[in-house]
Amino acid sequence: MAKLLLDRDGRLSITVLIMKLPTDTKIISSDLRLRFINLPTLDDTSLFKMFDFIDIQITHIRDIVSNLIKQPSLPGSQLAGLVLDMFCTKLIQVADEFNLPAYAFFTSSAAALCLTYHLMSLVFEQNEDLAKYKSSDV
Repeated sequence: MAKLLLDRDGRLSITVLIMKLPTDTKIISSDLRLRFINLPTLDDTSLFKMFDFIDIQITHIRDIVSNLIKQPSLPGSQLAGLVLDMFCTKLIQVADEFNLPAYAFFTSSAAALCLTYHLMSLVFEQNEDLAKYKSSDV
C-alpha cells in the first residue's frame, strides 16, 4: 500500500513503525522515501495480550513521532499524519498530543468491517454480553 501511494505522488515520504513479534520476518526497504523503523523487541513474557503489547510501545512511538517532527526524513518535508492499523487505534492519543490527524486502516473486507462494527455496537451501545451467543443458533 505504501509503495502504491509513493508511486502516485512524488512529494510523499512514508515511515512505517514495526512492532516486531517473535514470529516476524525481516522486511527490507529499497526506496529512499519508504523507511521502516523497528520498535524495541519485547521479551515473550510481556506479551500477555495484543493490546498490552501496544500499550507498552506507546512511549517508544511517542519518541519516534517527536523525532520525526523535529528531524524530518527528507529536507523540506513534514509529518502530515499517522495511518494506524485497526488494532492500534490506541495510538490516536499520540497523534492528538502532536496535533496530527490519525487515520485507521482496516485491511479486511467491507463485510468484516461491518461485522466488527455490529459486534462493537452490541457490546458498547447495547451492553450485550456476547458470550450468551456462543452456543446459540444465531
